[in-house]
Amino acid sequence: MLLKLKRNMNNWLVISLLLSIFGFLKELRPSEPFIFEFLIGEWKNLTETQVNQEVYPVGTYSYLAQLIIVFLITDLCRYKPLIILLGITGIVVWAMLLWTNSLLETQILEVFYGTFAACEVAYFTYIYAKVDKEYYQQVTSHTRAAILAGRATSGILAQSLISFKVMNYRELNYITFSAMIAATIWSLFLPPVKKTIYFHKDSSQKSFLEKNKSAYKLMWTHFVKGYSNKYNIKWSVWWALATCGFIQVQVYMQPLWTAIVNDQSQQIYNGAVEAILTVLGFLGALLAGVMKVDWKTRGELALTCCSLLQGFIMLISSQTPYVNTIEPVE
Repeated sequence: MLLKLKRNMNNWLVISLLLSIFGFLKELRPSEPFIFEFLIGEWKNLTETQVNQEVYPVGTYSYLAQLIIVFLITDLCRYKPLIILLGITGIVVWAMLLWTNSLLETQILEVFYGTFAACEVAYFTYIYAKVDKEYYQQVTSHTRAAILAGRATSGILAQSLISFKVMNYRELNYITFSAMIAATIWSLFLPPVKKTIYFHKDSSQKSFLEKNKSAYKLMWTHFVKGYSNKYNIKWSVWWALATCGFIQVQVYMQPLWTAIVNDQSQQIYNGAVEAILTVLGFLGALLAGVMKVDWKTRGELALTCCSLLQGFIMLISSQTPYVNTIEPVE
């Protein structure tokens, strides 16, 4: 019975499902669409300037610094410990959001949020150390779709609870806090990674230093080989720019909406926007997993068209004086 259970746990579909459930739980954060309103509200009592200039930048630079470290040690730590750390830091972040008040404490929680975000590297790469290459496209689709499904659910839940006045902005954090606890507990049941790509390739009797030296040498070889390919360079540059742009918009769109609305009586739809955005992404991720397309020949055209469309919409959005598409009647 135990042997059968162990065999099932190593099945690629089961592993993908377990990781996807974790991904869904960690993204179940209904407080995030309204986090700016919470920070400048009566609970934290921070000013818009403090949040924009003294709080958010701490999270951004903390994430950048820790991302480099996490990237280098993920394989060494065999992925799973960092996934568990992701959940634990999520608990710390939302505990501090709920039960601390000062500017300094908010800045400290942003450092933990940087750890939380950086450890996502382990979530996205764990699956490749556990399944065969032939399943990479499917598992990538599953894990990405789980993330988007969690965000969409968060948006719908947040908007519903706020619109119907079931909860206020602070109370949404209790749901997120509970989801972080559930995600952390769930992460404990993920199958451990015994063999990794770099540091734990085999069971040889090499010393720890020799293994590390060999691993980083192989990592450098793969880096040089990978970026000798023009296709990889173009994809990486696009991904870096797109990710930076997405994070910038995601972080500062709420302050922009607040500045435009500037009216506490007007209904805001942060959660609805987040839900629509992620539902479209969720469908796209699932579609990418089943489509049989030669992305080496069609990928650049698809990225160009999507990037131009998104850039055009962003330019229009940046110039509009209204959050809603219909101009209010005076």
